[in-house]
Amino acid sequence: PEKRRADPSLKDLSEDKVAGLLAQNGPFAKVFSGFEHRAEQEQMLAGVTKAMYHNQHLVVEGGTGVGKSMAYLLPSALFALSKGQRVVISTNTINLQEQLMNKDIPALTQVLEESGLVERGVLKAALLKGRSNYLCLRRWNHLARSESPTIDDARLLSKTSVWMQDTLSGDRAEINLSGKDFGSWGHISAGEKGFCPGLRDGSPCFLRASRQRAEEAHIVVVNHALLLSDLARGGGLIPDYQHLVVDEAHNLEDEATRQLGFSIAQDKLDEVWEPQARLTVQVRQAMAAEGLESAIRNEAESAVSTVESEGSRVRQIWARLWSEVERFQANQRSGPGDNGSQLLITPTIRSSQSWDELHLAWENLDVGLQQAAHNVDRLYRFLDSTELPGASDQPALVMEAANLMDDVESLRGQFESILGNPMDDNIHWVSNDQVRGNFTISLNSAPLEIGSTLAADLFQEKDSVVLTSATLSTEGSFDYFKSRVGVGSDSTELLVGSPFDYQKAAQLLIPEDMPAPNSDDYISALVRALTDLGVTMKGHTMALFTSYASLRAVAQRLRAPLMAENIQVLAQSVDGSPQQLMTRFAEEPNSVLLGTASFWEGVDLPSGLLKALVLTRLPFQVPTDPVVKARSDQYDDPFSQYSVPQAVLRFRQGFGRLIRNKEDTGTVVIMDNRITGRGYGQSFLRSIPPCTLTPSSIATVGQLAARWIS
Repeated sequence: PEKRRADPSLKDLSEDKVAGLLAQNGPFAKVFSGFEHRAEQEQMLAGVTKAMYHNQHLVVEGGTGVGKSMAYLLPSALFALSKGQRVVISTNTINLQEQLMNKDIPALTQVLEESGLVERGVLKAALLKGRSNYLCLRRWNHLARSESPTIDDARLLSKTSVWMQDTLSGDRAEINLSGKDFGSWGHISAGEKGFCPGLRDGSPCFLRASRQRAEEAHIVVVNHALLLSDLARGGGLIPDYQHLVVDEAHNLEDEATRQLGFSIAQDKLDEVWEPQARLTVQVRQAMAAEGLESAIRNEAESAVSTVESEGSRVRQIWARLWSEVERFQANQRSGPGDNGSQLLITPTIRSSQSWDELHLAWENLDVGLQQAAHNVDRLYRFLDSTELPGASDQPALVMEAANLMDDVESLRGQFESILGNPMDDNIHWVSNDQVRGNFTISLNSAPLEIGSTLAADLFQEKDSVVLTSATLSTEGSFDYFKSRVGVGSDSTELLVGSPFDYQKAAQLLIPEDMPAPNSDDYISALVRALTDLGVTMKGHTMALFTSYASLRAVAQRLRAPLMAENIQVLAQSVDGSPQQLMTRFAEEPNSVLLGTASFWEGVDLPSGLLKALVLTRLPFQVPTDPVVKARSDQYDDPFSQYSVPQAVLRFRQGFGRLIRNKEDTGTVVIMDNRITGRGYGQSFLRSIPPCTLTPSSIATVGQLAARWIS
């Protein structure tokens, strides 16, 4: 677009000049109050600038406190302005997206404008999210017109009716959606895919407006989910770009696995078929209007009634398939691919007799879904070609019919890829999970590896991709990370350390008398150490677990002794969601916070709040998890080539929760004796910054931690 032409006044801005902007007496130091010169940040800035201006791929690790975001935002903005190009920045978390849009990019813009490098109002940045984040006014009106909305739908309609009068973005993040609202939101959002008249006919559309803002921007901020679904679809969701920065890049493989995989649960048909009733009721209302020719009414009646009769027929075949899935899983119990709740579907399993019976049930369902899609298509073509004067918004009916047909076809394709013609490069498994107290069975698929997909669709297609995070290397090498995400050997590498003095800031304790993690005394020892830490540190402690079971066992036994000393225990899922617990911990720091999965990374507590961090176990993935097992099997030595590097990166993320800025001090306690008792333990210790290691036992961790901060 015209608004993003190259700025000729910036064409002389050489790499050296860009790199000098963050120098000790550069423009940032003059304009930015509180600017702190960091040699590491300058080093990273030079590396990113070179990669962008020379069309190279770069893998760069920036230790905690480097100021990574400014080190890539500055060259991104100046490159985009000087060349008239667009730079896309992808993050994994909403927190970082909001930090970039609300804090870092405005600060950068201010400095560039005040230093005279850029004219006021020229640099444009936009946040772009996936389609399902935006409200669709057409679908909202379609739901509001339905005669008998569900209680959940009615609640969401009232919740959104006031907000939609004022919102400029239509982004669901602006309103407070809870549990059941998310299901109903799917009925009024712009959806994941499918036909949308608002994108073409010029009627008010939040999704189109957000895409237009992105079209005009120099910097477009997205998340990994949107980045990867855009790649999977061959583009079209993000405006064209050739330069990309991926922050929080250590999450790229997991997010690609999610985006390129899928899960079909037992209740999926209800979700897919649910819009049918609203659609056919509204078509019938339009048919009832005066003056409709009898030939058209007959054609409409035939199209609508066949769709209405599909529901009960498909549900019967659907139920038969799932009872066959349950029987199949029961027959395979304690077989080679079974880990209790998850069954990996192997070639051996596919040649069994119970698989033949399951395959037959799938063939019947496939015919049923094909027939259903055909009948919905007939209704869609009728609505698209025949005007119904009684319809209040016929394009909305056309859109709903098209989306329903798409969803049925998509469901059919997913079943076929697991039960019909599976690809060798996918992992398939049956899962039996407990959701809100009920067991629910599902069929699942994930790519065996994502490296080749990213190599072909991302790294070979783009001029420059910069991958950055605080944790991309294991023992100083990027080899493991690069092999997992498919970055070529021709990419540049840069390892930038942290500006913090960890020897002064962080004490490391590894209690010498800690029992092995699989021993009966392990939980008791953990409770003793956490009680001691909680009391002597007056809270200010966070413990990271690798399983909910051990977290709950510890929380149960820790509560009474700590409550007696007025110390709160905040346990994830027991006392609230991660977000609620973070808020409570910030308000009541005389607490011991127990967290699992999501607390190992991305948790930024206010400075000085956390004084002791306990890593209860080395964070190895569960070896029986179907994805972990299938991927492990690709290696000659799965444990040292796959499991250890994966756990080291996770361990480094957890370790990084303690020292977040240069004033922070505290103690890291590692309660897993394998770190010193097994050879591979050194891989973990060599991957963290050198701290002050103090000899300790379970009985002394509290007093040593208290002495360190005093």
